[in-house]
Amino acid sequence: MARPNTSTIVRAASARVPIADYWTASLVRAAHATADGGSLRMAADLCDVLLADDRVQGCMLALTRGFFGLELSFEEGVGRLRHRAHRAIEAEEDWWFALPEEELAQLVAWGVMLGIGIGHLSWVERNRRLVPRLEVWHPRHLRFDDASERWFIDTQSGEIEIAPGDGSWVMYTPGGSKRPWARGAWRGISRWWLLKRFAITDWARHSEQAGGVKVATSDSGSESDRRQLMRDLATTGADASIAMPKGWLLDVVGVTANTFETFREQVDSANAAMAIALVGQNLSTEVQGGSFAAAQVHQQVAHAVLRGQAETLSTCLHQQVLEPWAEFNFGLRSVAPWPVWDTNPPANYESLSKTHALVVTTLVEAKKAGLRIDAKAMCDEFGIELEADAQAPDQSAWEQSTAPIDTQNSTDTSTTAVPMPAP
Repeated sequence: MARPNTSTIVRAASARVPIADYWTASLVRAAHATADGGSLRMAADLCDVLLADDRVQGCMLALTRGFFGLELSFEEGVGRLRHRAHRAIEAEEDWWFALPEEELAQLVAWGVMLGIGIGHLSWVERNRRLVPRLEVWHPRHLRFDDASERWFIDTQSGEIEIAPGDGSWVMYTPGGSKRPWARGAWRGISRWWLLKRFAITDWARHSEQAGGVKVATSDSGSESDRRQLMRDLATTGADASIAMPKGWLLDVVGVTANTFETFREQVDSANAAMAIALVGQNLSTEVQGGSFAAAQVHQQVAHAVLRGQAETLSTCLHQQVLEPWAEFNFGLRSVAPWPVWDTNPPANYESLSKTHALVVTTLVEAKKAGLRIDAKAMCDEFGIELEADAQAPDQSAWEQSTAPIDTQNSTDTSTTAVPMPAP
């Protein structure tokens, strides 16, 4: 691979997008249709307003900021220069210079929402090495040509072809490289978001009408008097006192039914659906109680989503950023390290100690009953390390440790301890 051009600066085209009130049901359908035709402009614009929703923002914070709070380590590549590459990417901080967390957060957000995130790499000299710098672009500039199966992007100097992994472009497609927009969360939540927006607008109008509408009637007033009274009522405050002219009646017509409950249920249903589409569960966003078992299931789903995201992002950045970096600086792509985020949930030490105590009790009771149990295999399964003298206990030792104690004649007050691992 040729060395990257460090002098050419490619600039994205304008990223102006319509405001949320612009979107209607027909435009949402048009965004789906044009995306299937290869143009991501409308779909990306729709994702922009979806990302501004309060529930979507909360889920994205968990998927991005929370994700980059995990411990990051690097696995060495293959080749004799792998140690140098590993030291440069970690100890000399090439990784954090090349891939700032705020840019990675945007790349992940677009990858999850639209199904595709796009970024441009600008190369600079650093510590006598060529190091890229990621800049995430708005995906509305992307176009996929189905006939040639090639990607194009719009810049200020015109449309150019892009090839992810060539050292200039990064394309994050967590759902796969074939029609990635079809597996973005936007396809599932766009109609729910539209329902939520309509419900909020109708709810606000309902609140305005709940205060009542002033209606004045008269049998003798002229048309000009009626219009003047309408203007006067429109400018009165909420706590105003009104003295009506002789022959005029004033009444207040308000909303009597509790139809606002419909709007609330629509908003709640939309919020739950969007949370499930983004993070796979809604228990962490819907604080309404629930059983411990349900909480455990939801936690497992959230952990599976996080682990899958870590795997796809690690593969993308290894192939499209670190491999070109390794080739430019060390001559071999194979020495490129792998980024690894620790997605293992924190240990529940209370539950762990109870499990270990139960295993030890089971082993002791099994020996009392004369059952043959492979103690070492059972301890290995539950992460218990046996002491050296307990690796293969003979039968006499077990019988001595489990024999009943004669409390009337015995003067020995010592007890027999079962070997336990240090916590």
